[in-house]
Amino acid sequence: MTRWCDARPAGRWHRGGVDGDLQRRITGFWSTVASGYEAHGGNVPARDTEEYEAWSRALDALLPSPPADVLDIGTGTGFVAMLAAWGLLYVRLDRAQRPARLVIQRCSMEYLQPIDAEFAAVSTLAAGEDWSRFLAGIERKGRARIAVRVDLDSRDRRVGEFTGEFVAVRVPGSAGA
Repeated sequence: MTRWCDARPAGRWHRGGVDGDLQRRITGFWSTVASGYEAHGGNVPARDTEEYEAWSRALDALLPSPPADVLDIGTGTGFVAMLAAWGLLYVRLDRAQRPARLVIQRCSMEYLQPIDAEFAAVSTLAAGEDWSRFLAGIERKGRARIAVRVDLDSRDRRVGEFTGEFVAVRVPGSAGA
């Protein structure tokens, strides 16, 4: 079991390839709404508002021209849950001395209640999964699939459930390659 907690220090944000002014605007917005982010459904400005149009322009300036493939990775509870699932597999593969790349094939996140306080993301193998069979698949075929479940708990209640199916691909040059 892996436990991840959402305890991001205030004001520490990855700057990536975003220019300083845009980054300050993005950080300012999310710093303002972060405390109540999970408490309401939309979490984005209403369509046809000035704020919505401003965000659309800011994001358009960052995106490539269509057609393009874009990967959207958030930093909210779903992302923390995905990290908890990935972390469980990474640690267990490391302990088993089975170097592998992990790729998420599919996932889903269900919010059961609003999250209005600190939460813990607790990961376990999904019901019916067999770790030994997973490792044997990596050894035999060089890859294997396994499902992970992550429960989000806050204030002694279940507030969310994440399920993810991961594929592990043996690292070239490792045992059995």
